[in-house]
Amino acid sequence: MRYGWRDQGFRLDHRAGGNARRRWQRRLVWAGLVVALLAVDGFVAIQKLDQGTKPRSNSQVAANGYGFSTSFDGLSGAALDNRMAALAATGVTWVRFDISWADIQPQAGGPYNWSATDAVVRSARAHGLKVLGIADLTPAWARVKNCSGTTLCAPASASAFATFAGAAAAHYRPLGVNDWEIWNEPNISYRFRPAADPVKYTDMVKDSDKTIKAANPAAVVIAGSLAPTATGTGDYAPSDFVSALYEAGAAGWFDALSIHPYTYPKLPSQTGPLDAWGQMTTIHGIMAAHGDGGKKIWITEYGAPTDGPDDPGDHVTEAVQAQMVTEAISEFRQNSWAGPFFWYDYEDAGTSTSDSENFYGLVRADGSAKPALAAFEAAIQSNP
Repeated sequence: MRYGWRDQGFRLDHRAGGNARRRWQRRLVWAGLVVALLAVDGFVAIQKLDQGTKPRSNSQVAANGYGFSTSFDGLSGAALDNRMAALAATGVTWVRFDISWADIQPQAGGPYNWSATDAVVRSARAHGLKVLGIADLTPAWARVKNCSGTTLCAPASASAFATFAGAAAAHYRPLGVNDWEIWNEPNISYRFRPAADPVKYTDMVKDSDKTIKAANPAAVVIAGSLAPTATGTGDYAPSDFVSALYEAGAAGWFDALSIHPYTYPKLPSQTGPLDAWGQMTTIHGIMAAHGDGGKKIWITEYGAPTDGPDDPGDHVTEAVQAQMVTEAISEFRQNSWAGPFFWYDYEDAGTSTSDSENFYGLVRADGSAKPALAAFEAAIQSNP
């Protein structure tokens, strides 16, 4: 028990006679009042009395559903609302995007400017979409000393990052944002510069879990966001990164784990246990070994580009993309630990074949649908 009667002096000494019993009765009345007060707002009281303990887990909250991982950069007003309406029309219930620390607090100690992100959140909520916010992207003043020129630099201070994450959770709680992913793909050096650091990332998760849960006790904190890669040269394979997180003390400080198990040009059924798709099973085994077997694994990005450079394996045909949609959703849903599934992306970012990044959409840049759009809609209806 957190509050031991012996430690609080509420000990009945049967040898002390009637006076002791009366003293005990008075103390018991006071103890009852204390318990009643704690019941009024248990979370706040516990946070004040025991700041060092792990926040309670919300691991079973919002454990299912489908969404899009996307960007709304450059969209505002009617264009933004039209995009949200198009997303909702597919049948998804989620949207995932950056809640950028760099954009919201560009100056050290400066005020938070939520206006641009507020517009996106309000539009999503107006169209019935839940928001998975990615707390990420470091402003220049908060980056590690040996990294500059990009928001992908790791933050110098886990505590400073967590302060922002808590402020974001407090600001967006009234708008119904309860789900927070800590960073995007921290297991690769490209996204967590200058090199992936599971110890620093664990500190970010732990500190953010405290600040987010203090701001919103119903919040779901998601760790991982793991990219497919091999271990070496500043990167960690997804399962190796998860093992390193637990070694650094991450157990109990997050509610779910997320992964980006891209498989293209292969289908999920063509992959092996060392591929990112196959590593999901390994990762859940690691979680279970550390007491987190009841927590879900979310796929917060999965997809495949349908055009790009002519390099072998750089992209797939539109027909194969549609097949991947169907198979990935069906296979993922066979696992008891499967959480929400997010497709990346809804619409192609451009038409230049110099970069395959332009072609992940289910819809082409001109707004016309690829075969994968109908496949996606059918798959999410068949696999609720």
